Amino acid sequence: MPIKRVLLFPVSILILLSLTLSGCPQREPLLHIGGGPAGGTYQKVAAGLQEVMHLAAPGMRVSVERTGGSLANLKGVEQRSLDMAIVYAGDAYLAARGQLEKHLPPTREVRALTRIYGATAHLVVLANSRIRSVHDLQRKRVAIGNPGSGAALAAERFFTALGLWGEVIPVYLGYSMAAEELSRGRVEAVWEMVGFPSESLTELGRRARIRLLDVQAPALAGGLYNAYPFYRPMVIPAGTYPGQQAEVASYQDSALWVANSHMDPELVATALEKLFSNEGMEAMRRSHPSTRNLDQALGLFGVEIPLHPGAERFWKEQGQGKPPAP
Repeated sequence: MPIKRVLLFPVSILILLSLTLSGCPQREPLLHIGGGPAGGTYQKVAAGLQEVMHLAAPGMRVSVERTGGSLANLKGVEQRSLDMAIVYAGDAYLAARGQLEKHLPPTREVRALTRIYGATAHLVVLANSRIRSVHDLQRKRVAIGNPGSGAALAAERFFTALGLWGEVIPVYLGYSMAAEELSRGRVEAVWEMVGFPSESLTELGRRARIRLLDVQAPALAGGLYNAYPFYRPMVIPAGTYPGQQAEVASYQDSALWVANSHMDPELVATALEKLFSNEGMEAMRRSHPSTRNLDQALGLFGVEIPLHPGAERFWKEQGQGKPPAP
């Protein structure tokens, strides 16, 4: 009997494998979308894109991956561990030009699909602070985001343009912790690069009186827009945060939906069609308030890297031009 069991076992395995391969339906390929840290804007918006991809390819398995954010997503798409992701337009532009080599090698395979939302610069102090302008932050502790995050890199660009990067004291903290440290007086200001309203600043504004500083005029004076063409001036409307009675001048980067250049152009074109359909727009608005202004007319706003072939076809059909190569 033991001999028969030894002989029959491999045969049974072969039979099961044969049935599995011939009689069972094959599972759809798994598509990976890079989001961000748990609970953050990127992760929530990526969940909306997951719904869009289900509209574009019913039955496809789509996974939203937690990542470190923009830089991690660029690296993942470049190396094909991610198929799609959300990244800042600024990071994508600089990475394509090999200007982020301290953080990642030059990217060659990352292609833009569309702008999803605007990420706005916030520089916040407590309302009773003596700090009235950016230049008052010399020798002050400023929370600028997690190390290597898109927010921290944007802060470095901003303060460098103003000649202040060596003058302020950068403190690397995530948004929620930074807001808590500001309320306790352990930092003098908080920097965020985020779709408004920022959840952490809204929550802080309910517990303490806050004030937003003008960053648009200093950015203009420092030549930030000339050095970094992906930034665009804009304003944070009055009433965006508790106690904010007037609009505040700022500027904005764009959060882009990107994909690896090898993704199927037909799938990418269909995904864009579904994104801007009524169902797709509703899915995105459910994902996070920052997508409330998702607009096809602004689809190439801030895009300074090459388009994916499927996206290029889609936008050409919409009568919109192709952004320049880096």
